[in-house]
Amino acid sequence: MGFSYELRPHTADIRISLRADTFPELFQAAVAALADILLPEGCQGKRLALHRRVALSAPDSTALLVDFLSEVLWQSQVRKALFCRFRVHSLAESTLQGVLSGIRVQGFQQDVKAITYHEARVDRLPSGYWASLVVDV
Repeated sequence: MGFSYELRPHTADIRISLRADTFPELFQAAVAALADILLPEGCQGKRLALHRRVALSAPDSTALLVDFLSEVLWQSQVRKALFCRFRVHSLAESTLQGVLSGIRVQGFQQDVKAITYHEARVDRLPSGYWASLVVDV
């Protein structure tokens, strides 16, 4: 799999930097990063028995990534679930469809209030994709 992420503290927030070889992998990296914030190592070695469909549209790729991760956060909080994987069915610059997979949890280690548009950015690079998001904790 060709993606990575880095979490950096950011004045009462956490900045997520994502890198991926492909656009779909960028969304998988975002799911993995959010899961690691909510419950570090919570996805490790677990059978992902919970599945939720996601379909979104947005004005551009940056808004799509923010809206997508906001949906993942909402689903996590409402369903008391940790989503570990995103299987893409279709993805374009401003639309996506796919399935989140995860597990039920008792609670989260970190309280995440929101995925913000503040300094959010998605860039296509010669070697893949890069994105930066700020998470309000």
